[in-house]
Amino acid sequence: SSPNVEEVRLQIFSRTGGTVFDEQLEPTEQLPQGIVWQGWDGAYKSKPLNPQLFAYQLWYRAIQGEWKNISGEVSLVK
Repeated sequence: SSPNVEEVRLQIFSRTGGTVFDEQLEPTEQLPQGIVWQGWDGAYKSKPLNPQLFAYQLWYRAIQGEWKNISGEVSLVK
């Protein structure tokens, strides 16, 4: 990610609209081009989910303090 991103929150939703993941992500590594953030492991309540299409919403806060978001779909494959 950009070196200007300070916080990240990821939400994953099922096709029926239920929330399967909603967490403030923790940084895992600092690289010259930016921070590597933890991600979603494809599980819900510690159980792996079947391959399917999910909606996501990613919130991020720039160092300047502005929260922004992007959203879309992600396919879980095995």
